Amino acid sequence: MIELEDKMKGVNRQLSGLEKGTQEWIEKNNELQRLKTEYDKLFEGIGLGSLSLKELRNRQAELNAVLRQLPCNSPLYAQYKKQLDEINARMKELRGTAVQTQDSLSELADGFNKYAGMVAGAVASITGITLVIRKCVDDFAQLEETEAGVMKYTGMAREEVKGLNEEFKKMDTRTPVNGSMNWQPMPEGLAYKVNRIY
Repeated sequence: MIELEDKMKGVNRQLSGLEKGTQEWIEKNNELQRLKTEYDKLFEGIGLGSLSLKELRNRQAELNAVLRQLPCNSPLYAQYKKQLDEINARMKELRGTAVQTQDSLSELADGFNKYAGMVAGAVASITGITLVIRKCVDDFAQLEETEAGVMKYTGMAREEVKGLNEEFKKMDTRTPVNGSMNWQPMPEGLAYKVNRIY
């Protein structure tokens, strides 16, 4: 099909350089008509469904050029007009399909964008929960390891170590605010004298 198009273009160029009505011009014109007939038969054999949008546009341009040169009451005019209408309908169908595809892809992207934040939040929540659970398991394993160490070095039973741990939890290990190891409040005058010494 492309070869025929190239041949027709070459003959058209040669025909435009010749004087109309000469023997050579008539021969080239007959050759062009023969190529067009062959092209039309090939085009009808292929069918519109298998042609690309570019090929349809090229054929549309060719038919428009032919129709401009033919008289309206010619039987060839009706034949070419019918082909042109079929091509226009097929191009309209392809454009409609392209627009539908674009719309559906746009809707899909909008839906993804709409729910992407929620999905990201859910993933972050699950990750956070997983990290907290892992930290708890690690802390429990460390406590078990420490209790095992205490049992090993003291010779105490597991229940005794757990009881000792509970007693340690009850102990107050806070230091006083002023930093001295004595829990009794210091008299103000004495505190003033101690601060001046240091």
